[in-house]
Amino acid sequence: MGKSSVLFDKIIPYTKKIIKIGVIGTIFSIIFNYFSTEQVVISPSSSEISLDRTITMDYTPFLINKFFKTYYTTNGENPFKYGEKYDKEISIKEEDIVNNKIIISAGSKLFGIINWRDFSTKEYTIIEYTTTEYKLGDINYDGYINLKDADICLSKTVKASTGGELTETEIKKNDINGDGLITSSDASWILRYYSYSSVNSNQSIMTFEDFIVSNSTF
Repeated sequence: MGKSSVLFDKIIPYTKKIIKIGVIGTIFSIIFNYFSTEQVVISPSSSEISLDRTITMDYTPFLINKFFKTYYTTNGENPFKYGEKYDKEISIKEEDIVNNKIIISAGSKLFGIINWRDFSTKEYTIIEYTTTEYKLGDINYDGYINLKDADICLSKTVKASTGGELTETEIKKNDINGDGLITSSDASWILRYYSYSSVNSNQSIMTFEDFIVSNSTF
């Protein structure tokens, strides 16, 4: 009876350890499985978006999302490798739009270091590019021809001059003088028209097309 009691006393601690390890293992497994199935949620959920909308991201596993940092790209590339840190709503930029679409990819890193599971990708069609008739010079579709458009045109000029490939839409919008090329001359026309329309804002002004014809030398 004494020997049995001693043996029993030895078994109890080991049994408790096994149970403890089992419980901890189960909890860890639940947490890990929860995290491993979570991905960044990219909003809005619609597949179409207007230029004035912003894109948001959410990643909140349990209540410890402060340990996770979200990174994103706006061209569909791997956000873990090429992404910018997400810290505010994302505004759509003209240079991010390709073939009337923008592709957002986002993923979270534990402590900003460890890639956590796979990343999410969402493609949006830009509504203005499919429903709005293009107005010469109004490259960003905001209804005005101004410095913003000239800035975009200059960025496309740099892209083209450094060997970058422009889409059909980019060429259509930025080829202001209609010569089939995207050069500094196109941005210059926008700046000239902006100056003209600003000075004559209280008067009837020519359309951009008429302005080009009137000020071109043949």
